[in-house]
Amino acid sequence: MEIKRPEPGEEPEQITLDVKDENSGTTISIDTVISPRKMTYEETMSCFDRAYDELLDILQKDNDSLDNIVMSIQFPDSLCNGIVNIHIYPEDYRIIDYDGTVYNENIGAGESVETALNYVMSYEDYTRNGVIDINVKSLGENPHSMLTTDKQTLKRIIDNALKENEDKAVIELPDTINNTSVTYAYVQSQTGSKNNLLFAAMIVIAVIVLIYYKKKTKAKEEQKLRQKQLQYDYSEVISKLTLLLGAGMTVRRAWEKMIEDYMRKKKSAKDERIVYEQMYITDCQIKSGISEYKAYEEFGHRCQTREYLKLASLLQTNIKKGTKELKELLYQESYDAFEQRKSLAVKKGEEAATRLLMPMFMLLIVVMIIVMVPAVISFQV
Repeated sequence: MEIKRPEPGEEPEQITLDVKDENSGTTISIDTVISPRKMTYEETMSCFDRAYDELLDILQKDNDSLDNIVMSIQFPDSLCNGIVNIHIYPEDYRIIDYDGTVYNENIGAGESVETALNYVMSYEDYTRNGVIDINVKSLGENPHSMLTTDKQTLKRIIDNALKENEDKAVIELPDTINNTSVTYAYVQSQTGSKNNLLFAAMIVIAVIVLIYYKKKTKAKEEQKLRQKQLQYDYSEVISKLTLLLGAGMTVRRAWEKMIEDYMRKKKSAKDERIVYEQMYITDCQIKSGISEYKAYEEFGHRCQTREYLKLASLLQTNIKKGTKELKELLYQESYDAFEQRKSLAVKKGEEAATRLLMPMFMLLIVVMIIVMVPAVISFQV
């Protein structure tokens, strides 16, 4: 099998080959990359010749010729469709800068400055150095006048005028450029648009921060409500479990009975309680093959409260050691849970009363206004 390489200047080709072992019949896929073909010495020298001709065309693109350079020069990074890399170094940076900018505004009319450009062309391990002589003339030497003067030169002339006399409130722009009369049209200041963009960016950032803060606050509030509901239902769960165990049921059967009662109540009243949903998950885990010990442990971790972690620990101890005092421990836990529920109810009432203070205060202000305004009006009369 033969594979054709990409030609010089083309991108490397990524291919996948299926290699089959004729003896065993096994096929293995191999991903590989085919690099472009490298040119021979003769091909490289010929390519350098073509690159040189292309370079001359690019350098004098916006000018009449290399002997009449008026506008800035374009310095290419590569030639011959990217095959040859090139670096250009001006001989005198006061006349031609590293980016090709031509400084000829100080050259007198009818005068010119001879300079040169040094270049280095390279391909793989081959290089070619050379020098190109050019002649830079004044702006007025351009036969097309200022209209063909490049934008960089115009900007530099205007910027120099703006930097002069910075203590004056009024700026005088030059009336002539390249010995040609010019007029200006004031478009707009970019400060306003920049400020608008900055203001818009600040609004977007503020909106993003508010959305993030709202989501974070909502998540915290939901977690807080979840914990309150679990703590409030703990007394009920312990009381039911203690009652069913006292009636002679096993822990497993009592657990199932509590879930069955909850499902019937949920179907009719559509009241979803987190703790019973977690108990239902635990029941499904046990029925799917997970041990009761592990299922009760995960139940406590899912509830994420101290009370249910303690309940899970009691149930695990009962499975592992067969604690005879489980009923007594549950009775004591039921009593403690009931006391906790009473304290939660008191706290809930205090919170409700606190929330009513603001409406009551506003109502008081309204009543005072209703009473005092007529009195003040009658007093003034």
